[in-house]
Amino acid sequence: MYAVFIQKEVFIMKKRIILRAIVVLLLIAILLLAVSCASTEDTLVPEGMQSATAYGATYRLYVPTTWSLKIMPGISGAYYNVMQQSAVSVAEYPIDDALATELASLAEGTSRIGYYFEKNLLAQTKLMATGEVHLYEEDCVATVLGGTNARQYHASATVAGEVTHFLHIIAEKDNKFYVFSFTAIEDLYTYCMDDVKKMLENFAFGKEYTPTDAIKTFPIDANAPAGMQIASGDEVEYLFYVPSTWSPNKTNNIYAATAPDGSFVSVVSYLPSSDGISVKSYFEQSEELMKTTSGNQYTRISEAETTLGGGKALQYEYEYTVGGVTYRYLQVLVGYKSMIYNLTYTALPQNFEANRADVEAIISAFTFR
Repeated sequence: MYAVFIQKEVFIMKKRIILRAIVVLLLIAILLLAVSCASTEDTLVPEGMQSATAYGATYRLYVPTTWSLKIMPGISGAYYNVMQQSAVSVAEYPIDDALATELASLAEGTSRIGYYFEKNLLAQTKLMATGEVHLYEEDCVATVLGGTNARQYHASATVAGEVTHFLHIIAEKDNKFYVFSFTAIEDLYTYCMDDVKKMLENFAFGKEYTPTDAIKTFPIDANAPAGMQIASGDEVEYLFYVPSTWSPNKTNNIYAATAPDGSFVSVVSYLPSSDGISVKSYFEQSEELMKTTSGNQYTRISEAETTLGGGKALQYEYEYTVGGVTYRYLQVLVGYKSMIYNLTYTALPQNFEANRADVEAIISAFTFR
């Protein structure tokens, strides 16, 4: 039916492997969406390590060269094993007026960092968990992050069928909360701990990270549809065009573009196991995880057959609440050359329809090479 081979049954073991891969990509976003001049690139990278710092970050994260980088807009990070949860991430969250008011009203002696942890990170862990969340009081201690006083928190819970550990180091600096997070299944939590300690030892605060080689450039495409521009590079199998009024992402490894109102469209690909998985099964397993991680604050709105890049595809619309904020999505999935390609439009519900015509034009213009 679709370009990716469809099996009648997906065995339990393969399903768990796919869920683990999805968890690696999704848990970071869930944990870090709790809150919504330049310098040159650092040259003194510690021996045996590599920079995993996001463009514009006011800190430096270095990870061992044995880890794979996973840098997203505003989120520095890497993972040890894509099939088994083992990811490190760092992000900075400005203290806005609303949060400042909450912090000012805390009872005397209440930890500001502790309040932030419980309200955001621990609350999100509870939403994701099936069963109780265990907080390791002996590991919840004072520490430092980049020379700044910080607090460490360690919790565990069962997520997507696996006992998963969450280690957070939180510092407050320059009217921001900085969060270093290590998330791993039980075996890898212990196995990777020496690497994580090395990351923390080399973590440092600094000026905005703006290396020139982090900026992608897109050539003018004479074949771009009228009123559109190219937003993808030569190394991918597809041509991704967006309206000229949108801003292509130029600062990390995700091909995406942002609308004037902050809504965005992205394209990612997924390589299934050698046995294959259908587009529909892939979405349903992603959907299962979204329901779990949001505490069932997920609603599928529609499902329809469509085309993407000339191939038969499935289109889904749904709403998903994360970090207390509800987003609406339009997602188109297609199989091509043993890969599953995922074009996703994300917007706040009140902005969703305003960009629909642009998104439909993006979908229509998308082609494979």
